[in-house]
Amino acid sequence: MLIEEFKNIDSSKKEIKKFSYSVGSVFILLGLIISLISGKIHYTFIIVGIFLLTVGMLRPILLFPIHKLWMGLSVILGFISTRNTLLNLLYCSDANSGYKQTIRKRFSG
Repeated sequence: MLIEEFKNIDSSKKEIKKFSYSVGSVFILLGLIISLISGKIHYTFIIVGIFLLTVGMLRPILLFPIHKLWMGLSVILGFISTRNTLLNLLYCSDANSGYKQTIRKRFSG
């Protein structure tokens, strides 16, 4: 199931450009927001953002490994969070319906 998701990651030039623009912009914004809050300039986020934007504009194919890694992590996190959400919903619905008490009464004798 996860292996199919990894194989279906679209790594075309267009997708890598979109990735570099969106992630690069977010890194720059994070750097600016953290700098405004702390009063010190945090170059790390800003430099990473500028790097992603620049490479994405000039040579997007160089970002292929970073894109694959980033999208692979998103597939894994999506897999985990989906199961976690469904498990919580199941638990909440069981707790509200009294299902556990009914089973205990039925099998306790």
